[in-house]
Amino acid sequence: MKTVSLGERLGRNFCVFLSIVALGFLVSCATTSPPGSAPEKASPGKYTKWNGLIDELEIVQGFSIGNFSKVILLPIETASTPLPDKGDNTFEPVTMVLGQVDSIFMEGFKNGLKDVRNVSVGSAQVTPTGPGALIIKAKVITMSPGSKALRYFVGFGAGHSAAKMQGEVIDAQSSQVLLRFNHGRGSSIGIFGGDYFKMMSGDSKDVAEDLGKMLTKFQ
Repeated sequence: MKTVSLGERLGRNFCVFLSIVALGFLVSCATTSPPGSAPEKASPGKYTKWNGLIDELEIVQGFSIGNFSKVILLPIETASTPLPDKGDNTFEPVTMVLGQVDSIFMEGFKNGLKDVRNVSVGSAQVTPTGPGALIIKAKVITMSPGSKALRYFVGFGAGHSAAKMQGEVIDAQSSQVLLRFNHGRGSSIGIFGGDYFKMMSGDSKDVAEDLGKMLTKFQ
């Protein structure tokens, strides 16, 4: 039987190690999409945690954001949004956020869509028609202040605030629904439990920013 020296053993083990590393690199190259490739899950279908960005998204019809020059935000529906009891100390901040949700949404949405330079964002009181425009139609289904006491004394996500919206993205010219979304964001950290208004308005802005980012994925 041939005796193998320690040096030879180490050399062979090192060669095996290099082979494993090289194989892993080749597999990684084969499974990773190249820069600029089409985003994952952009074809028609219903998705949860779509691209790690949107809670629930139905892609009804594929499209390219590059074919549109503007996005029109319709007034956000809040008439059916559940409210705290009028005697509750959270009633006023919830109604204040809902009263300003259009401007909050606009700010967040523009932040999310800022990388798409050829698309302007505006608002309208009535549904527009004509080529080159996408319409965002949304409503608030949850506007929760959470519990300031739980956030302050317990932490770890307890008593979090939340804003959740559902809606549609529509081609103005054809009135075709392109996307249906259901998405929410929450917060659990704030000084002394956080200010109700600031936390809910921040959540609403985050939802809108995510929706803006969503549109940038459709190239």
